Amino acid sequence: MGDKLLSVKLQKDILRALSIFHPRPMTAKQYLSCFDDVNEFVMLINISELIRRDLIHPEAIRYCDDEPFLCVGRLRLQAKGLEVATREYHHGAVKQLQSDLSRNSQPH
Repeated sequence: MGDKLLSVKLQKDILRALSIFHPRPMTAKQYLSCFDDVNEFVMLINISELIRRDLIHPEAIRYCDDEPFLCVGRLRLQAKGLEVATREYHHGAVKQLQSDLSRNSQPH
């Protein structure tokens, strides 16, 4: 069931948002402004996957009576996560620049 809830786009968005605030964790207000529209369970599944890949600090998800909950104060990137987020951001920026340049170089 969890596999159907995994979203590469959401995971990239999470990494990108965390990279903006790195090395500090997001505040609850910042977290909600970024992800208020995403179901909490979907967030937990995707953050768990990022933890499994060693991109997010493992203490971002805690357990109480076997129930997972997000610890926003511990939601921050691992070194590898920052690397991935930075690479993704630069790759996207380069693609956008190439697209803009090719559009501008075509005759009108």
